Amino acid sequence: MSKDGERVLGIPLVEHGGHAFPSDVTLERSADRYVGFFENQHGEQLVFLCERGEQPLLYHGDFGWAPLPADWPERFKSPEVSVSPWVSGELILSQGEVLWLAACLEASGSFDEKSLGEGPLDRLLMQAVKDVFQREGEQRDRKWALLDKAFDLWKERQASRPTFEEEHYAEGAIKVALALNAKQRKPRAGVTKEIRERLEQEAVVVVREVEG
Repeated sequence: MSKDGERVLGIPLVEHGGHAFPSDVTLERSADRYVGFFENQHGEQLVFLCERGEQPLLYHGDFGWAPLPADWPERFKSPEVSVSPWVSGELILSQGEVLWLAACLEASGSFDEKSLGEGPLDRLLMQAVKDVFQREGEQRDRKWALLDKAFDLWKERQASRPTFEEEHYAEGAIKVALALNAKQRKPRAGVTKEIRERLEQEAVVVVREVEG
């Protein structure tokens, strides 16, 4: 769509559950009006509207396009509280919708930094970083648990009792296969190239089995 020679993004707001977007709400952007749009993976549409100096509003198609105050909930100001899901009455936003809402509130200048303190996007970023570290920690704990299972399974399958040096190298090979170590240990005396290659292949096999 073009307007006065400029490209304009025109997106129809669809009905949800028989409810149409309010016809008396102006969505033309201006210096005093910020408008944001979001469509989630289910095709549900959301509109953020903020008139300068007034309460910003959130319209969610799946909520009958009824206007809701687009406030950053008081409970989110605590660093111990996850910012998703965002809840307003009976409406619950997904993580993606929360990120979009925070961006709209930030871009429209709707935040009172003095009362809020840390900005919501800063909070979201820190929350995301904490979530990543938590997931990585959980994955690493799981891999350490699998290390014991894989090493025990490897020892059970040895036709003859392995030497201490072979066990040491096999444990290192399993750690590499589990991505607990980036590279293999330096082989001790008595562990030939042929033995090393065999142990490394066996390590890959047992790791695949315990990972299921």
